[in-house]
Amino acid sequence: MSEGQKQADELVKFLVEIKFEDLPTNVIEQTKKLLLDNIGIMLGVAFSYPGKLVMDLMRHIGFSTRQEATIVGYGVKTSCFDAAFVNAAFIEGFDIQDTYMPAGLHVGSTAVPAALAMGEFKEASGKDLIEALVAAYEAETRVALALKGIKPGGAFQRGFIMTGITGAFGAAVAAGKLLKLDTEEMANAIGLAASHSPVTPFPLLIYTGKFTHASVPAIAGILAAREAEKGFTAPSMTYYCRAIVGDPDFDELNRELGQHFKVMDMELKLWTSCRGTHPAVECALEIYKRYKINPDDIESITVKTHLPTYLLDRETSTSSSFLECQFNIPYTTAVALIDGDVSIEQFSDERRKDPKVHELARKVKIIRNPGYSEVEVLTKDGRVYSHRITSIKGEPSKPLTDQEIQDKFKKLASKAITDKQRVEEILNKVMTIERASTISELITLLY
Repeated sequence: MSEGQKQADELVKFLVEIKFEDLPTNVIEQTKKLLLDNIGIMLGVAFSYPGKLVMDLMRHIGFSTRQEATIVGYGVKTSCFDAAFVNAAFIEGFDIQDTYMPAGLHVGSTAVPAALAMGEFKEASGKDLIEALVAAYEAETRVALALKGIKPGGAFQRGFIMTGITGAFGAAVAAGKLLKLDTEEMANAIGLAASHSPVTPFPLLIYTGKFTHASVPAIAGILAAREAEKGFTAPSMTYYCRAIVGDPDFDELNRELGQHFKVMDMELKLWTSCRGTHPAVECALEIYKRYKINPDDIESITVKTHLPTYLLDRETSTSSSFLECQFNIPYTTAVALIDGDVSIEQFSDERRKDPKVHELARKVKIIRNPGYSEVEVLTKDGRVYSHRITSIKGEPSKPLTDQEIQDKFKKLASKAITDKQRVEEILNKVMTIERASTISELITLLY
């Protein structure tokens, strides 16, 4: 037996055997919150710039005429592949999706679109959907940890976008669960997902190709599951892990398996920017709330952050793009201090073209600081205003409240669905999805 195969086999067996009735209540509730969050994001992005860009692309290519699954917001019925492709792009559009920080990963971006598409096609129940999502989050995070995540020498530090290189695993397992694959078939689905995974370089994140970088692994995972269902075979995913990092940590595949569920480690975002900017954003927003400093009075801003800053410290200007500003600590810190918010409005064309934001951003100095994060504002008259945090809002140790999750959902969903009663109906349906005999009860509300 090759290195890592024992751990991989244990993981596959566990994934196949996950049953709703065996899941702890907190795991079920957390999974529903993740589903709600991702659906809200899809609705919020559907008719925005990224959403329209992807829909225009698909209209140009031509949607499949197969009536299998639905594009959120638009109600277009098409193939599972096309629906998952577009819905995954919607989740990526605002960069406000769930995050697994040990690997710099967005599981929901691929797992949720794949699960919704295959679940609708197979007329799956709400319980089936929860099983599929729990399994998908387990699989994708564990593969990412085997690739050493954000650790030194890991895939992230080697320059890969983790969602790109591991997203197909989550999508394949989600689809595979809904197709009722057995252990051998699921192992092949995971091996096929490895074979189909796009190798995505990190700098893509500041280009518009970022909008579809989760779309490809989402459909790759669905393809892998359908292939496995039809008897296609593949080598073990352990070969893929060795190809990516050389010396994977295969023990991560089965560490605390069944004792601790990975959905509990997911972080939900409040702010519309890269998670790496959030320590500074949170501190800057608190300084704004307490002191309301006039931006013209600021001499300098020092940001100390405990998260990686790769690509996040570039200088911005009035010609900087939507993504360049989202993935930028100086810009997000500056706009937080000026506006007291970091929502999608802070990245509009009008806001990005305001020279005052960029002038303030150029006063930001970033220091990598393991242990805690802090923003320190020095005014021209010598006064210092600062705020320090040791964890970020949304982390497992500092989770969003149920009210914050619901408020975020309503704000985003209302961008596509103006009927407040319908928005409430979606919220209630998601949070009681285990009672649904088919998830079509939910899907029909999403457009």
